[in-house]
Amino acid sequence: TLYWPMSTHIHPHPLRAEVERLTTLPPPEGVEPLVTLLRDRFGPALAGVLMYGSCLHDGDVREGLVDLYAVVDDYRAAYEGWFLSAANALLPPNVFYAEAPAGEATLRTKYAVLSRGDFHAGCTAWFHPYVWARFAQPSRIVWSRSGEERDALVDAISGAVVRFLEESAGMVEGDVFTADELWVAGLRASYRAELRPEGAGRAAYLVARNGPAYAALTCAALPELRRSLKERAVVLDAECDDTGADGNAPRYRMSGAGLGALRRRARRRWRLRRAQGRALSVLRLAKALLTFEGGVDYAAWKIERHTGLRVHVTPRLRRWPYIFAWPEIWRLLRSGAMK
Repeated sequence: TLYWPMSTHIHPHPLRAEVERLTTLPPPEGVEPLVTLLRDRFGPALAGVLMYGSCLHDGDVREGLVDLYAVVDDYRAAYEGWFLSAANALLPPNVFYAEAPAGEATLRTKYAVLSRGDFHAGCTAWFHPYVWARFAQPSRIVWSRSGEERDALVDAISGAVVRFLEESAGMVEGDVFTADELWVAGLRASYRAELRPEGAGRAAYLVARNGPAYAALTCAALPELRRSLKERAVVLDAECDDTGADGNAPRYRMSGAGLGALRRRARRRWRLRRAQGRALSVLRLAKALLTFEGGVDYAAWKIERHTGLRVHVTPRLRRWPYIFAWPEIWRLLRSGAMK
């Protein structure tokens, strides 16, 4: 029995196979105590656990804050009280902080909670890229309740790859481009759609670190991307070999009567996402202050790490963040640290 509906996208076998290969690679060593923590917290309501983010790329779960997603059956089954369930349903996801002992070390995680339905919708149907831009990138299924659950996660993530490429194609510069250039354009646009303290070079850094994975996903999703662009009178030509005729990375070429309209539509949609993302980010930040222990100090550390700008965390800011965080948020917005 499948526990949530399969994607409405029809995924070519190569894409699903590539997503399955990437998501089932071994996770960084030592993440098991955090998985156990989530299984203990959510019990039988937990369907799967995914890992993404900097600790996955760097392979060291002991030094950083591990980014996890807990996919649950539904919010009422996941929580004992009504408040967290309602908050998760009204503005998903809920975000929490937790620690787990690992010998003499302490593992730390920031984990988000989504229902199976919201995870699937977030990967394939949501207008804002909060979920599909994250899971189009390499991630790991570090635990699943069953093979059927794992297959459903793979299917949703395959949908995220297709959605990301569809929405990014109109943002790439030039008619001829590489997979790296396509992903950099899409990641930059997705970062601008959230209040994220990421430097201007973050997208290029991620693509440089994961270039082969991005290239393989792009080639595997090519039939879906071609079909989508053809509906907008745009032709996509590509040869997904290891190298192009000149010995460099494969190049993609877009042409057709609809190319200008595709780019205007993409710019318009990303402007709307940026406006939507500002509102959603502020609301999620306000909600996280209720669920994220030490959230003020973590946010300050994250901003300083990525921008070099120091946030002045005072005792009254820690105690009443809803009142005293707004001047700092406004200062960061005006400075351009959070875009």
